[in-house]
Amino acid sequence: MGPFEFVLILVVIIMLFIYKMAKLGVQRSSKEFADDDVSFMQNLNSSLVRMERRIEALETILMDRLDRPPSIPREHAET
Repeated sequence: MGPFEFVLILVVIIMLFIYKMAKLGVQRSSKEFADDDVSFMQNLNSSLVRMERRIEALETILMDRLDRPPSIPREHAET
C-alpha cells in the first residue's frame, strides 16, 4: 500500500467517524451538547481541512515530478 492509499483510507475513516458522531448528535437534543463536544468537532473539522490542503499540495508535487525528466545531481553528471 502506497502513501496515497494510506492517506485516502485514513481520511475515509475520519469522515466515517465524523458522520457517526453527527448522526448521534442528531439523535440527542441540542441542549445535551457540551461546549467541549462542539470545540472538539470544530478542531477536528479544521484539522481535516488542513490535511486536505496538504494532500492536494503533495499530489501536485508528485504530479510535477512525474511530468519532468529526472535531474542528474552535479557530482554524477558527466562533463
